[in-house]
Amino acid sequence: MENILTITLPVYKRTEFIRKALDSAINQTVKCKILVIDNNSPHEEFKKIVDEYNNPLIRYIRTDITVPLEENFNNCFHYADTPWVTILHDDDMLHIQFVEMARKILNEYANIGGFAVKSYVGNLEWEGIYKKIDSEMRY
Repeated sequence: MENILTITLPVYKRTEFIRKALDSAINQTVKCKILVIDNNSPHEEFKKIVDEYNNPLIRYIRTDITVPLEENFNNCFHYADTPWVTILHDDDMLHIQFVEMARKILNEYANIGGFAVKSYVGNLEWEGIYKKIDSEMRY
């Protein structure tokens, strides 16, 4: 099946959660490209972590200058070479079937411009640490 989705991780400085985020991307039931975009962090830790995985699906890019957060999100779309992109924050995780379900939606509704998915606050919801987000919550 054609690779139509890239999981992107825009990162800067903070490294404590990146492995859990990457693991959630790598362990998908349907594999896809993974792109780590380092916003010119003042250290080499992200490159080292990506290299440890030694996974051909993961590509590491480091920008030459530090840019505002929103601009680094734009980098996610700029560097991805698939029609669809999802942004995975470095302190979040994807459900193991995210790519599988996204592909079903994208194949069934070919004319859509985007879609949103159910999410949880934090990355440890199943341990009862964070609350589930739902439409009844007021922000």
